[in-house]
Amino acid sequence: MDQYTPSAITQILHAIPHLSFKFNLLYDPEFTFDDVDYLESLAVVALMPVVLLLLTMIGFLFYYCCVRIKRVAPNKNNSSACYCSVCLMITFIMIALGGISVSSYGSIQCHDGVVQASSATMEINQSFSTITSQIQDVTDLLGELAEESNTLMASSMGEYNFTDLELAMQSLDIYLEDLPKQTEGADDRIEWTIELLAVVEKYRTIITFSLIGVQALVCLLGMAGVCFRSKCLLITTTFIGLVCLVASYLYIGSGLMVDVAVADLCMDPYNYIQTQAVSKLYMDNSTAQYYLTCSQEIGAPDPFTDLMKNFVAKVSEVQVMLESYLKQDNLLPVAETSLLQMLDIVNEVSRKVDELADELQCKSVNTSLQTFVNTICGSTLEGLFLLAVALLSTCFALTAVLCATPKTWKRYTKQRQNQDSDFDLDDVFLPTTNSRPVISRINNPMYVSNDGRGSRRISSNLSSTNLPAATNTLSFFRSEENMTLLEQPPPYSPPHPSSRYNDE
Repeated sequence: MDQYTPSAITQILHAIPHLSFKFNLLYDPEFTFDDVDYLESLAVVALMPVVLLLLTMIGFLFYYCCVRIKRVAPNKNNSSACYCSVCLMITFIMIALGGISVSSYGSIQCHDGVVQASSATMEINQSFSTITSQIQDVTDLLGELAEESNTLMASSMGEYNFTDLELAMQSLDIYLEDLPKQTEGADDRIEWTIELLAVVEKYRTIITFSLIGVQALVCLLGMAGVCFRSKCLLITTTFIGLVCLVASYLYIGSGLMVDVAVADLCMDPYNYIQTQAVSKLYMDNSTAQYYLTCSQEIGAPDPFTDLMKNFVAKVSEVQVMLESYLKQDNLLPVAETSLLQMLDIVNEVSRKVDELADELQCKSVNTSLQTFVNTICGSTLEGLFLLAVALLSTCFALTAVLCATPKTWKRYTKQRQNQDSDFDLDDVFLPTTNSRPVISRINNPMYVSNDGRGSRRISSNLSSTNLPAATNTLSFFRSEENMTLLEQPPPYSPPHPSSRYNDE
């Protein structure tokens, strides 16, 4: 107890302000379930991530409204914004995946600590249950011994004096009063606590890894949406990500509350254990101090060593007295039978007392207590702290990803709508925007439009291919759906030689 020092993480968590619902600040709070203000302060700690969640959702509401109203400019100078949002998504998705890995490690470490603490508590409960059972066996044997003593007194008819034997057997009951007594139901209460802890840890592990799996799914959907340039995947990522953020912040709130409570306990765990052992189990202060310290120094308080030595000596004295009575001559058969049965009972009491003396040694219980404190205030507390910090970092990373997602899918949509508008029609190495040339009818039959010039450049570059040769100038511009200029006369024709205009 004197060598215990709380860790830095314990001190940091314990330093978190503890405010009650009436905004009363608790200075240096102690872990307890009996103080209403302390329980209210833990509830306030759990509400801190919930407040952060509300602020985040309000920020998302205004941000998405602004993104919806703002239009994407179609010119090329703004196209780099798409690449910025994609780079932002990929960067923070990688950070989120790192936080997910750390969260998994913290959860596993917390689970191992809880399992070891439960095993240590079970060993402590088993040790005290064994002590209580052995004390009860000794008590029952002494009751049988008292009955046989009454039978012996009745069968002797006053011929033999067994006063010394009777006084010696009565003194055995005095030693039982100084042995540790377990209150009724204490053993069942400890077992119920262990079972409850196991059930809570089981569901905590399931919920934790389910939440981590959903976070990983959001990251994978975001990566797939970027890789396949899919608007549908990015919208799905946004929806699932928002739901995941709500669940994550609620989980962080409950985990932070438990972590702060454990840190308050670990500021002085031995004092809390001693208080609970005295008030709710079966020990007095000296007995609890004996098991908590278990000092082997000379002069250290040991309430059971001298007691068990005197108890063993008194049982041996009763054995000697019974053997001396059996050696007397002229014993009545009834008295001899009673003395033999009493000697068997005393021998069984001697064996039980030797076993009880071994169980009352503090070494095994103290070792289990040390394991309990080290696992609760070590791996369990550190695992919970690491899990909360990693989940909070993952939530921040996912928040950045969900901010970049709508900007990315809007760029993808705009690029698909204006995909053809970014090409230069005068470039001979690019196809024309229209799959089929369109001819405008004008008065000049030899006029060639810009689309026609581009088509002629392409046809001249591809003259070595298997394209059929044009029979005349206008046949190249023949439309597949409309009639060509060769099949209909132009809107203007030269005058016929026989017309009146020629005569004039």
